[in-house]
Amino acid sequence: MYGEEHYLSKIERNANVVANAPKEIQQKCIANIKWARELSNRLNHLDYDQRDIAIKNMHKVLDEDYVSMGFELKHSSAKKR
Repeated sequence: MYGEEHYLSKIERNANVVANAPKEIQQKCIANIKWARELSNRLNHLDYDQRDIAIKNMHKVLDEDYVSMGFELKHSSAKKR
């Protein structure tokens, strides 16, 4: 699966662009950024399987939010549509 830096970079990526998101989804995206930050702080307390599931879920939610904010996912980079 992905390394720690990868999901942390996605959290920061979303945090850096959320101010430009459509107003109707900003609060949801902000809540998901906070959730991901809190979850990332607790990952060391989870067993391996739970940790893997949590990381996969973080990637899914953060990528979905990024797309809903108007950006495209391109392999490891994204650009505004």
